Amino acid sequence: MKILIIHRNYFIDGGDSTYTIKLANLLKANGNNVTILAMKDDRNDRSLIKLVEIPNSFADNNVTRFDELKKTAKLKYGLNSIFSFDAYKITRKLVKSEKFDIIHIQNIHHVLTSSVVYALFGVGIPVVWTLHDYKLLCPASTFFLNGAICEKCKGNKFYNAAKNKCKRDSLFGSLSVMASSYLDEVMKIKKSVDKFITPSNFLREKLIEYGFDEEKVINLPNFITQEDRSTNKRGDYILYYGNFSKEKGVDLLLKICKELVDIPFLFAGSGPLEKEVATAASGKSNIIYHSFLSKVEMKNVIRGAKMIIVPSQWYENFPFTVLEPMSFGKMVIASRIGGIPEIIINEVNGVLVNNKNSLQEWVEKIKQIYYDEDKIKEYEENAYKTILKYSAEVHISKIEALYKDLTSSKDIAI
Repeated sequence: MKILIIHRNYFIDGGDSTYTIKLANLLKANGNNVTILAMKDDRNDRSLIKLVEIPNSFADNNVTRFDELKKTAKLKYGLNSIFSFDAYKITRKLVKSEKFDIIHIQNIHHVLTSSVVYALFGVGIPVVWTLHDYKLLCPASTFFLNGAICEKCKGNKFYNAAKNKCKRDSLFGSLSVMASSYLDEVMKIKKSVDKFITPSNFLREKLIEYGFDEEKVINLPNFITQEDRSTNKRGDYILYYGNFSKEKGVDLLLKICKELVDIPFLFAGSGPLEKEVATAASGKSNIIYHSFLSKVEMKNVIRGAKMIIVPSQWYENFPFTVLEPMSFGKMVIASRIGGIPEIIINEVNGVLVNNKNSLQEWVEKIKQIYYDEDKIKEYEENAYKTILKYSAEVHISKIEALYKDLTSSKDIAI
């Protein structure tokens, strides 16, 4: 089968990219002809799969952040984050010349934008879209504002994004995401895709709640492979890794560290709250901080953790930071929010905190489990077994079955 996968990049920089690259490799290993369409970036992997690239404001100006762009480049980037004519033209030309059997969209928001979806109108090729965030429902993608869950834009009230400066507290950025959301509605993007895939059932239910056709939305969890745990060494530190941000609960976690001074916490990652983490690490003996770790180093840090903590304050979809530690046979203590309870069964294969922003409950539950070696061992065993149901073999068989069903169907959205 000839497959086009569309994603914002083709190197690992988050859970969505990890999934996309692994999916592409699995599809190729099964004998499929796979092409990737992504933004131009020096970090893209060009070694194994055919890659078609679209011009990128960051790469073209030799910068990595929006605030490093010059004024004219910022304006161009802002407009392109609403609709990219480059992405539209290159996508349209590619799908007309290559005659793909199926097109599978991944994360395109703010970079490739929905312009790539509009480019697929009328081409007669089935389109599948795996949703990794909430952008089709929330202009800022997170359902998170001023430290709390926010659903003010429900009912297409996207003007609230600009009113509340939801995107990076920037009026310009918020106007851009507001405009892109209204454009999606005008262009009827919901009707232009044959099947939406949601990693969590929570996201599926949200889409239906917001007006998506339930027949078009299927839940298919992400996949992961069990790691060899023979070299695991249970240390004494609680590990947090990933994005240092408020929606991830890092500000709350720093407060937890202050309350539990006898327990070491290891932070690995970067993000908006990186300075706060570094400052806390320099003044607190129970906080260890690593801004960058190689893939091998990160695996070793996971292997050596006593447990992993995920204090998220937003609607997590199907987080890799929960799945990955469990694949090493590690227990996770996490917020009961979004898709997390679909992975962690409380006090069976991990621990869930009901009141996600309660400092008292977090402290009590950590104290309760941290010193109970028998319970930790029990949860570790169950966590390791849980991963079996998220195998690559199960996932790829369902993906390919969906592809075949759509390509054999005459009811294709155009």
